[in-house]
Amino acid sequence: DYELYEYIQKYFEKVVIIRQALNIQDYKAAIPSLYKKIPLIVHAPSEKRFKGTEYVLQAISKLKEECDFKFKLVHGLNHEEAKNIYGKADIVVDQLLGGSHGVFSIEAMALGKPVICYIREDLKNKYPKELPVISANPATIYNVLKMLIEDAKLRHELGKKGRAYVEKYHDARKIAGELIKVYESL
Repeated sequence: DYELYEYIQKYFEKVVIIRQALNIQDYKAAIPSLYKKIPLIVHAPSEKRFKGTEYVLQAISKLKEECDFKFKLVHGLNHEEAKNIYGKADIVVDQLLGGSHGVFSIEAMALGKPVICYIREDLKNKYPKELPVISANPATIYNVLKMLIEDAKLRHELGKKGRAYVEKYHDARKIAGELIKVYESL
């Protein structure tokens, strides 16, 4: 991906960036309701330090005093169990430190969920302009979460946009075609 590109480009004559692929037919969209009063926030860190989980938990703790919502930290479950929880979410927090989104963000968007994930400023123009991920870092996660907790319409719209984005840019069938072209060009 573009985040790793700067580290590997000097070692290879040709580097090709291919977007992460997802079998989107395995993900049934469940767009957040316009009428749900108490949203469920889900954070599923594969590595808590790398994902900025401590900052997510700090924001959640502070927001509990001000807003009505539920929170689920998903860790240590098999993929199907975790995916079942993601499908019930109204807001998904991926990571706050890395600088680009990964497969978890794509899975969440395929499920029709609004996604919060830190996207570095220098990488934003590498993604398609309609990337519906809301970027947040440790300093902004509280405000971003509060905005989404309080705005069901925004959650709904981002959920729809996320599903459309994944269908357009991360469908494994389309990515396979791109890979074939890369291999044929070698």
